[in-house]
Amino acid sequence: MSDKNKNLKNKDKGKEIFLYNDHPKPRSRRDFLASGLVGMATFALGPNLDSIMNLSPNEVMAQECAHPKMCTSVPYMCFEAAGGMNLPGGNVMVGFGAGEDQVDFGSVQSMSDYIRMGLPPSMHPSVSGMINSSYGLKFHSTSGLLLGLNSVLIPQMPGDADLRGSIDGVFICAISADDSNANPINTSHMARKAGAQGDLVQILGTQNTATGARSTAPQNEINLLYRPSTLRSFKDGEGLISIGDSMMGENYLDASDPALGVQRLKAFMDKVRKVGNSRFREVASLQNEIKAKQKVETTLGGTLGIFDKYSPVELNPMKNSDINTLNPIFGDIQGDGSYSIGRKEEEVAVIANLVLKKVAGVGNITLGGYDYHNGTAASGNAKDYELGRYIGMCIKLAASRSENLFMHVYTDGGVTGDSGGAIDVTTGGRGRVNWTSDSGTRSGTLMIVYKHGHNRVDYGESSSLLLSGRKRQVGHFKQAGGVNAGANSMSNNINQLWKAVILNYLATMVNSNDDDEVISIVGTVFEERFGDLPLDWKNLIRLRSLVA
Repeated sequence: MSDKNKNLKNKDKGKEIFLYNDHPKPRSRRDFLASGLVGMATFALGPNLDSIMNLSPNEVMAQECAHPKMCTSVPYMCFEAAGGMNLPGGNVMVGFGAGEDQVDFGSVQSMSDYIRMGLPPSMHPSVSGMINSSYGLKFHSTSGLLLGLNSVLIPQMPGDADLRGSIDGVFICAISADDSNANPINTSHMARKAGAQGDLVQILGTQNTATGARSTAPQNEINLLYRPSTLRSFKDGEGLISIGDSMMGENYLDASDPALGVQRLKAFMDKVRKVGNSRFREVASLQNEIKAKQKVETTLGGTLGIFDKYSPVELNPMKNSDINTLNPIFGDIQGDGSYSIGRKEEEVAVIANLVLKKVAGVGNITLGGYDYHNGTAASGNAKDYELGRYIGMCIKLAASRSENLFMHVYTDGGVTGDSGGAIDVTTGGRGRVNWTSDSGTRSGTLMIVYKHGHNRVDYGESSSLLLSGRKRQVGHFKQAGGVNAGANSMSNNINQLWKAVILNYLATMVNSNDDDEVISIVGTVFEERFGDLPLDWKNLIRLRSLVA
C-alpha cells in the first residue's frame, strides 16, 4: 500500500483520517478539509463601519418588510459536509418516478437498484423495516444521519419532549460537481436577503470565506457589505463588536473596566452618528436624503446601546447563564456531574447559540472529512452519524429557545457504492455497500425544518408542514443510476439550485396557511429581492409556514 493510501491518525484526537486511491495527495487547504485533516479557521470580524456609511437608501431600508404577511424572520443554518457525502438512498430515501415519491421503486423493480447508493439487496427499501418515517421525511433505517438524529432527539428520560413530530424536510435531487469548493451551493447571503436577520450581525460561519462556509455562492449574490464573522469557540464570540486591535488594542471590549474599551468605542460611534449632511449626499439621492439620514441616525444612535446589550459577557455563554442551556445539549456529563463540551461540539454550539438568540441571522457550519469513499462503509457511517447529531443538537436548542429553525444541508458532489455490491461486514460497516469513488450525479440538497410546538400530521406522502398534496422529493433518480437531469430546472443546474432552497425558505416565513396565498406571496417577494423566477418555480415550493 502506498503512503497516500494509508489511514493516518490525528494524534490529538485519535480519529482516523482517510486518503483515497483515486485522489492525489492533498495539497490545498480544501483537500485537507475534505479529508478531515484540518479543522476550521478562526477570524472574528465585527461590524464594518465603512459598510454602514456607504449604504445606499435601498440598503439602509433593507430591514423593512417587503410584504405585510412576511415580517417574521426564521433562524437559518447551513450545514456543509465537505468532500461529497452520500445523501440520497443510503441516508434520505429517493424514488425513481416522475411523481416524485420517495418510495417509488420504478416500473420494473430490481433489488440491485440501490447498490450504487450504498444499499445491498437485503437492505432494499422495499424490504420490511428498511424505511423510517419518524421525521416525516423518509430515511433509510440504517442511515447514519438518522441514527445521529435519533441519538439526540429520541426522548431519554420520562417527561422529555419528543421533537420528531415537529420536524419535516424536503430533498432536492440535483447534480453537483465533485469535490469542488467552486460549487455555488452555499445560500447564506441569499437567506439574509430573503429575510434571515440578526440583531447584531447577519452571517456567521466556521470558515473565513465570503460565505462563512467552504463552498461559494453565485458571485452576483455575494454582498461583501455582509461579510461573515468567523467563529469556532465561545471566546471568539466576544469579538463580534470590534473595530480591530490596531485601533483599540486587545482589551478594547474588556467589560471589567469601561475605560479599557467600551466607553472609547461608544464615543467613537457617537462621532460616526453625528456625521454631516455632506456625507449623505454622496450615498443617497436628493429625494431620499432626509429619510436615509434619519434611518442611519436611528441605526447608529441605537448602536451605542448595543455595546451594553452585547457585551463580552453576554456574547460568551461560558460567562453567563446560557451555558446552562448549552451544556446538556452539546456536552458530555462527567463523573463529578459536570459537563464537558468537545472542540467540534463547541464550534457547532457557538454558531447555533447566536443564531437561535437572533444575535445573527444566518449560521454556517462546515464539517470536514466527508470525502469518505475509501473502500469501506464504516467511515461514511461514522461521518453521517456525526452530521445527524449536530443537526439534532441544533433542533434541540431551538426547542429550548421556543424558536423555529430552517436548515439547509448540502455537500459538494456525492459518492458511489461498489458496483459488485461488496459489503462492509465490520461492526461500523453494518453490512452496507462499500463506498468506492466520487459521483456528483448521485447528489442532492436537503432542507430540514423544525416548527416549535407543532405536532406534524401526515397525509399519506404529504404532511401538515408541506403545501397540500406536495411531496418531500423534488425531481427524481433513474433506476440503478443517478439524478434524472431533465426532471426540472434545478436537476442539472448547480448555479440555480439556491433558488429552490430560498423559495422554500420564503414559504416558511409567510404568515398564512392558505396554499395559494403562500405561493403568490413567495413569488412576489422573490421577484422583488432576487429578480427572475425559474419557469417551474411554483412546483419547487414544497414547505409551508413555520410562523402561521
